[in-house]
Order: sequence, then structure tokens, then C-alpha cells
Amino acid sequence: MKEPVSIFNDVIGPVMIGPSSSHTAAGARIGYFIRRMLNDQPERVTFTFSTNGSLADCHEPQGTDMGLAGGLLGMAMDDPAMECSPQLAAEAGIIISYETNDEPVDHPNIYDFAAEGGGRKMTGQAISVGGGMIEFRKINGYPVSMAGGFYETLVFAETGDTDQLNEVESALGGADGLLKKLCSGDGKEILYILETEQVFDPDGLAENCPAVKDVISLDPVLPVHSFHTYAGLFNTAEEVLRMASERKMELWEIAAAYESARGRMSPDEVFAMMGNLADVMERTLAAVRDHQKEYADRILGPQAYKLSGYNSPLLPPFIKEMISCITYFMEAKSSMEVIVAAPTCGSSAVLPGTLISAAENLGGGREELIKGLLAAGFVGVIIAEHSTFSAEIGGCQAECGAASAMAAAGLAQLMGRSAEEALSAASMALQNIMGSVCDPVAGRVEVPCLGKNVQAGMNALASANMAAAGFDAVIPFDEAVTAFDEAGRKIAPELRNTCRGGLSITPASLAIEKQLKEFGHR
Repeated sequence: MKEPVSIFNDVIGPVMIGPSSSHTAAGARIGYFIRRMLNDQPERVTFTFSTNGSLADCHEPQGTDMGLAGGLLGMAMDDPAMECSPQLAAEAGIIISYETNDEPVDHPNIYDFAAEGGGRKMTGQAISVGGGMIEFRKINGYPVSMAGGFYETLVFAETGDTDQLNEVESALGGADGLLKKLCSGDGKEILYILETEQVFDPDGLAENCPAVKDVISLDPVLPVHSFHTYAGLFNTAEEVLRMASERKMELWEIAAAYESARGRMSPDEVFAMMGNLADVMERTLAAVRDHQKEYADRILGPQAYKLSGYNSPLLPPFIKEMISCITYFMEAKSSMEVIVAAPTCGSSAVLPGTLISAAENLGGGREELIKGLLAAGFVGVIIAEHSTFSAEIGGCQAECGAASAMAAAGLAQLMGRSAEEALSAASMALQNIMGSVCDPVAGRVEVPCLGKNVQAGMNALASANMAAAGFDAVIPFDEAVTAFDEAGRKIAPELRNTCRGGLSITPASLAIEKQLKEFGHR
């Protein structure tokens, strides 16, 4: 069963280093899970990507290799050493190899793997579903579904002795969790998967139950853990508008109420958690304004500073500052600074760039910025529940388009507008950017990504002001999301971050890609 969306799992976050949340952050989480399966001692891991998906062409330039190596080393996603993780993994004696095949796929981001280390040999399949979120779908040939929100205990047992198997089931059944039983194709082995909300200690299980061959424990990797039952959740704009009318609530308050129910925490804890992300955004902006780290494997160098000395009657100071902020955040991503994916790495400049510059211009303090981020976060919840943030599935509209809608709602919140106006702004923003393709030059998340982040910010600003002035969005936000999802999935696969169409295959793009490879930047 799909877990309900969390603002902090799916929408704003993770805090990370790297060019892509779908590749680097997801890769890090997949690599970390494989590390845990190998008793924290990976020795050799082979990843296989189908040429019918996106990873065969994009895994190197978009930081998949970096993320996987970092995860196999047990690195945090915001570890400054993440950019050197492939070299560090090699120095640690971990052999990581990549192969391709032409197998048909049912998802563009499939990671097939074969791994050994720590006395184990494991095979499996995982997918990246957008914004750093993952799902393991196979382990040692067994069909599984693990997204990183629960504590998972995997128990491999031999069949044959019914009494011994009853002992295993009795030991696992005593835990407060969901127990699944899967039989191998040859009938000689059973995999029990115990999914719990709290830590389950399997110590002594193998010793006390002779049928047990191996036990693997996996901890959650998501900031907000999962639960087997939920109460009080909602995920449509229609429900939000009803709550706003009946309870006289602003959109940020509704967002805090939702995440409070989703994560079983108080609204104050939700506010504090978003405050921590706001602090990361502001520290990153300050750092990159002051100095940018060098990172060779990038197309664009620093450019935001050029706006400071540029004056035009068509570029008022506030707009100039917003474009500058958005550009600084994109440059932070490209120079391997710590960023907050919001909702993705490729669109990570839109939300902080627009909201921080707007909050400063309006004279709002930290609390107002947090409220704007929460309002934006719930718009992201609606999109994530009914569509996708994955460019491989929905094109750039799924990244910059979603970020623009989120930013429009956040700006409306900063202006003190109602939940209805914020959702109207989000709907207009989504309508304006629908159909945008994803065709990164040389496979890097820089061009046309910078321009699209700026465009998305300007779209958000215009939409928020149009809604505040009383413009009619015409299409309710829920219906806009439905149309947005349908349109995104109809974009040609070559234009959904596969580096096989659009700007990605222009002569200039291919020349840049060749030049970067010749210099051996990765």
C-alpha cells in the first residue's frame, strides 16, 4: 500500500549534496540499504540499467554513481565528501560496476543489482520515484515493497520442519507489526518480512529457531517514519477549502495540521522541523553569495553576481533580487553546496529563491518564511498524491512546474492571502507551465534548468499577484493537477530526462558532453 505523502519526506527535502534528487539522493538511499543488507561491509556491487529507461544514459552525469557510492559507504546525503564518494569507495576496496541491457521496463528509473560482502550475496531491484524517494521491489527474487519508512526485519528460513517454522512465526508474530510470508519458487525457502513502527530486536532468533538461515534488519531512511494506520488525513484542494471555510484556517495552518497527523507530531514540532529546513536554505544562500566552491564537472560558472551591476528600467530591484536568489541556489547545487530538494534537486532554486527574496522585501521575519514554506508544502502534497515529481515520468513540468505552483501558494501566504487565493495562484501557475519537457544539456542539471527555475519563479510571482487581485483561475486546483498528470505522461520519452531529445542532442550539447568526458571530471 502506498504511504500517504509527507511534506518532509516527499515534498520539501531531502537535505543533500548533488545534482539530482532522483539520481543522487535516491541512489544514496538505495546504496545505504544494500550496505545494511551486507552487514555494512560491501565488497562488490554491480548495477544494471536498461537502455529502455533513463539511467543507462544519465547515471554518470546526473550523480547516480556519486549517490550509490556514498550510500554504500554509509555517508549522509549532505556529507561534504559525497562529491568524492566514487573515489573513496574505490579506496575502501568496494568494487562498483555498471552494466546495461535492453530489457523492457515498466518504470524509467530501475536499479537492478547484485551485491556481495559481509558474508552475504544479495540480488534485487529498486526504483527511484522522484524527489529522492525510493522503493525496493525485489530482494533475492522475492517480490517486496519497501520505501524506507518502516523498520524492516527480513528472516530467511528453510522449509521442511513445520514445528520449526511455527517457532519462527511465533517469535515474529509476537511483535507489534505486519508480518508477510513469501515462498521461494523451488519451495525450499521462506522469506518472512516483519514491518514495524518501532525497533524490533532479532537477537537470538537464529540461535533459538534452527530453521532460520539469515536475518537482516533495516532501519527507516525517511525523516518522517511510517505507520500502519492513519487518522485525520486529507489530500485534495476541495478538502482544504472546506476546512479553511469551516475552521477559519490559513493554508499554512492546514499544512501543519496535516503533517501533524501524518507524522504523529505536534503542530509546533512540524513548525520547528520546517524551521530547520528554512535555516539550511538561508545558510546555503549566505554561503554561496560569499564564495562558491569549485566543481569541475559543470557547464555554467558563477553568474548571479552579474546582476548586481546590471541596471535596466525593465528590471525593478525586487525582481532583480528574486532572479539573483534563484540563480544563487542553482549555483549552490552545481558547486556541491548543501541544498534542500523542493520538491526536487533540479527545481530546488524556485521555492527558496522566491520565498526568501519576497520575505525580505515584505519585511517578514523567519516565522513568516516558515509559514510560506508550509503552505507551499501542502500544495506539493496534493501534487505528489495525485501525480509525480519525477521528470522521467512527467517531464520538467513535474519538477519546475510543481515547484512553481508550490511557490505561488507560498507567496500568496507571505502576502497574507486566504487559502482559496493561494490555491487559485497554484492552479494558475500549474496551468501556465504545463507540457514543459526535460532535456538537460550534456546530461547536467544546469541548462536549461537555470532558466526554467527563473521562469518558474516569475510564473509563481505573477500567479500569486493575479490571484490576490481577484483573477479567475477557472480550473480548480484538483482538476489542474489531474490534467497536469495526464499531460506529463504524454510527453515523449525522449523528452523526459533521458538525454535523447530536445536540447540534449544538439551539436553544442554533444560537444560539451564530449569535452567534459575528455577532461575526466568524473
